[in-house]
Amino acid sequence: MQEHYSDWLDSSLPSLKGQTPREAAKSPQGRELLEAVLSSFEHRKKPNLDNANLMRPNVAKWRKELGL
Repeated sequence: MQEHYSDWLDSSLPSLKGQTPREAAKSPQGRELLEAVLSSFEHRKKPNLDNANLMRPNVAKWRKELGL
């Protein structure tokens, strides 16, 4: 999961109409879609004991890196 999240900013995402988060952050419409995606990460429940080994993404770090 750590590798997946480290590559996420440069991954083309269907929820961003095929753009990467870095590309989406450059336009008002893209930023709106990106905010929705990032908010969904923030509102997910914390892992329980059954999936405690799964890492949660550092959304605050992504927001800073994307200039949001």
